[in-house]
Amino acid sequence: KNGLIDNSVFKIKADKNNLWISTNTGIQFIDRNKNTFATLTKADGLNSYNIKELEVLNDKLVFLSNKTLFMFDKAKVFKQKVIPKFYIDAVRIQGKDTLINKTYQLPYTNNSISFSFFSNGFKLEKNITYQYSLTKKASKDNWNYLPKNNSFIEFNGLSSGEYKLKIKAKSKDNIFSKTKIISINVATPFWRKPIFTIIIILLLVFLMYYQY
Repeated sequence: KNGLIDNSVFKIKADKNNLWISTNTGIQFIDRNKNTFATLTKADGLNSYNIKELEVLNDKLVFLSNKTLFMFDKAKVFKQKVIPKFYIDAVRIQGKDTLINKTYQLPYTNNSISFSFFSNGFKLEKNITYQYSLTKKASKDNWNYLPKNNSFIEFNGLSSGEYKLKIKAKSKDNIFSKTKIISINVATPFWRKPIFTIIIILLLVFLMYYQY
């Protein structure tokens, strides 16, 4: 998509070095100098996405839909962009509620953990999507996209090691929240620790010595 809200493009109109694009889910303005995207949807007052014609007249944007003719002032059409905020409201280990912290120490026998989160306001929540990355220490981020209206992630049977969980929210205008970072440390089973290996070797040596 490369920033477009929809892959179905109906009309493209140049505005100096910028572009106005009508899609199946809204009208977008692309500032090619800044490489930024701004979006108009039904939440902003559009009554149809079926745009027949799109025209730029000086400081006005005019478009004809299957329902009516619209004219917007380009300087005022977009609302002030708000950085989305979200909050983690529940954490469960092995399906049981636990306190919300920035770090979790899990024994290897209780290595399943889940998180649920929300953004402020019902209307805002409908326009928010979430992304997360769970990587082991020193690994590169690997971002996964949650489906719309999904604000829950669960990790089952994590192997031992140190993890970094990163979660961020994205608004319909492609504005990202601050990234929340959570550390998850899963203990190593005792039989995988070096001291266990040393003990086994010493026991074998001891047995061999007394056997012969």
